[in-house]
Amino acid sequence: MILFTSITINLGFLKYLQIKKLEVLEHIFKNTQWAPKCRSRFGEGFLGKLLRLNNIALAIIFQKTLIRRGEFGNDTIALIPKSLKNQVRCAYFHLQVNGIGIGAIYIKIC
Repeated sequence: MILFTSITINLGFLKYLQIKKLEVLEHIFKNTQWAPKCRSRFGEGFLGKLLRLNNIALAIIFQKTLIRRGEFGNDTIALIPKSLKNQVRCAYFHLQVNGIGIGAIYIKIC
């Protein structure tokens, strides 16, 4: 029951990020190669926005790797407010903890 509540809270937070912050993040990443493609590829539905948010979250979390690969520059990451970076990192860390919890329950049941 606790895990279900945690997943529900996480989905609500991700929905908040989709509604309020996705446009801001996409505007910051508009000059990159992959951001405009993601919008046309994934669409405007709930899952499409979630996939676009996931791509941006991966860019925030693994920024050094993507900068080294030449996907975008340091100036792009510098435009993102620190509070917004922390919100995205927190949401995806919470999602990973939920995944570990689901795995632990599965192992315990089987």
